[in-house]
Amino acid sequence: SEEIYNILKARIISFEYQPGQLLMVQQVAEEYKISRTPAREAMVRLRDDGFLSETNSRKFCVAEIKMDYIRDLYALRLILESAAIRNSVGQVPKKEINSMRLCSQRMDNALAAKNYSEFFKQDEQFHLQILSLKSNILVDNIYKNICDHQQQIRYITASIENRISVAASEHNLITNAIEA
Repeated sequence: SEEIYNILKARIISFEYQPGQLLMVQQVAEEYKISRTPAREAMVRLRDDGFLSETNSRKFCVAEIKMDYIRDLYALRLILESAAIRNSVGQVPKKEINSMRLCSQRMDNALAAKNYSEFFKQDEQFHLQILSLKSNILVDNIYKNICDHQQQIRYITASIENRISVAASEHNLITNAIEA
């Protein structure tokens, strides 16, 4: 069920399964040549994690993404990342700054190559580096819970004209501010 969970989640995040799309346990079990039990367990877990919703007829569908949810997600990230930066002022080693710059460079390279999957991966890494500036187990756990949802939002925002370019330049500004 763990493997199916990860496969289904990746397909949801990348929009291979569209919001509102019906997913049935039997269909998933047949597609991956497994029994219904691990398929159902994976889908229940995805429901609990907010990637699927359950219909009244005990079927699952890919959860809709609402604008309020996107705003809430960004607001939470802003709170967590701002606190990490504030709490690490004057204590960020040059090694960490260089690592953030490398991540930004990789994002720029991925953007130039139109490799959005790599861009999103590096974007996620960049934000994880911000949180790691001041380690906090509770914050780390909260952020792990929202990382996959954030990755899904990255796919949505990729279609907004210039949004990825703006994000890439913002990362350089953030790195400069942390260094200063």
